[in-house]
Amino acid sequence: MINDAEKYKAEDEENKLKIDAKNDLDNYIFMVENMMRDDGAKNIPPDAAETLKSNCTEAREWLQANEFGTKEEYESKKKQLESVIGPIIASMQGSPGGDGEEQGVPPSMPTPSSADNVDDGPKIEEID
Repeated sequence: MINDAEKYKAEDEENKLKIDAKNDLDNYIFMVENMMRDDGAKNIPPDAAETLKSNCTEAREWLQANEFGTKEEYESKKKQLESVIGPIIASMQGSPGGDGEEQGVPPSMPTPSSADNVDDGPKIEEID
C-alpha cells in the first residue's frame, strides 16, 4: 500500500497543479463578472463593458468545453484573458497599471502568490 502511494504521488501532484490552474482561471472570470455586476459596470464605457462581458463569456465557455485541459492550457487562457481585461480594469481604477499591482487584479482581490501564504486549515476557538 505504501508502494502504491509513492507510485502515484507524482501523478497526484500533477493533478493538483492542473486543478489549481483551472480554479485560478475560473476565479478570475468570476471576479470580473462580479465586478461588472456590482459597481464596476457604471464606471466603464459601453464598448469596454461589452468587451469584458464577451471575453468572460467566451472564457467560461472555453473552460466548460476544456474540462480536462492541461495546466499549461489553463494558464495560457488566463494570461490571454488578463491581457485583454487588465488594461480595461486599470483604466476603470484610474491607474495606468504601474502601481505594482498584478495586471488585471483589482486591489481588493488577493493575487495567487499572496493567497498561497494563507493558512486555510481549521481554526479552533476556545468556547467558555
